[in-house]
Amino acid sequence: LNTTFYQQPVIDRMGSAINRSIESLSGFGFLSVTNGTNFVSRQILGEEIGGLYTPQYLGRQENGSPLIEGSTSDVNLERAGNSLPTSDIGSYNRLVKGKWELNFLLRGSTGHSLLNVTRMIHENSPAFPSFENIVTSGSDPGLNQTVVSDLYVEDASFLRLNHLTISRDFSISSKSTLNVSLTGQNLFTLTGYEGIDPEVRYLDRNQSFEPYQALASGIATRELYFPSRTYTLQVRISF
Repeated sequence: LNTTFYQQPVIDRMGSAINRSIESLSGFGFLSVTNGTNFVSRQILGEEIGGLYTPQYLGRQENGSPLIEGSTSDVNLERAGNSLPTSDIGSYNRLVKGKWELNFLLRGSTGHSLLNVTRMIHENSPAFPSFENIVTSGSDPGLNQTVVSDLYVEDASFLRLNHLTISRDFSISSKSTLNVSLTGQNLFTLTGYEGIDPEVRYLDRNQSFEPYQALASGIATRELYFPSRTYTLQVRISF
């Protein structure tokens, strides 16, 4: 079992050759359904790197609108989560008994959060009425409007069985052997995250201007499809 722990540094100075008094830098994060820019992933002077800052969701009003404190353009927002993990875990195991062999890889990350944009857009968005079919434990079916808030920032810690292979050797003759193996990849993921994939998002490659990509970590945008689960049967003959 290999475990790496991370202590995120606190930003103690920021600036450039032009402006030496910068107090925050933001990635665009993503474009809202109304094509507005939401600055969710921010690097703020005096804070740890990788912060996610959103307005607070306080509940639903009688007319179905969300009750929100703050806006994404506010400078002083509460930190809703951290886009970077506090630890990575990996465990490769190989077990052999007679002619049987089993090996598998468990891998995971803990302590990071993700802004679940897929859930935010498709739970309650009036812009996509025919796609409002996502229901999670955090859903509020009475909402009739999508607004960026900490309602959609989720703990994305996970443990995943990356692959597992089981194989057996068979003797054909004194000089020949047959090996049959079955491999499964992405067999299961243990997580409380209710988006498509809880993997850490270090970059947002949707940003056309590359320097912004690293400033928009922790944004689980909608272009990602479900990770596939695959099975491979292999037969190998040795002479």
